[in-house]
Amino acid sequence: MRKIKLLLALFLFSNLLSAQTENEITTFNKKLNQFYNVRDFCISNNGNEAYFTIQSPDGGISQIATLKKEGNKWLEPELLPFCDEFMYLEPFLTPNQNRLFFVSDRPLDGAIKQKKILIFGM
Repeated sequence: MRKIKLLLALFLFSNLLSAQTENEITTFNKKLNQFYNVRDFCISNNGNEAYFTIQSPDGGISQIATLKKEGNKWLEPELLPFCDEFMYLEPFLTPNQNRLFFVSDRPLDGAIKQKKILIFGM
């Protein structure tokens, strides 16, 4: 919960800086509170799109979600369409906003169809 509050505070501050002529500040939708771990937050230059990683409490599931703003209202958060059983995290937009980069354990070639989990024990 503390991470979410910090992210929201950072977003509100950046929104305030980028929209100094606006009289009203809008906050994120409360739907973000449903995610246990929210990290790796980035926002578009115009402040209308945000990307972030959501994770399960143990970090075993890691997916990238997006929030989009229409007018002064934030829409519901959505997983990006390519998210599947592999991990996706640390999204960031290029300065020209044409590409979204991220980290993933998805195989580069199509040879491996299933995620392999290695468990180390003593």
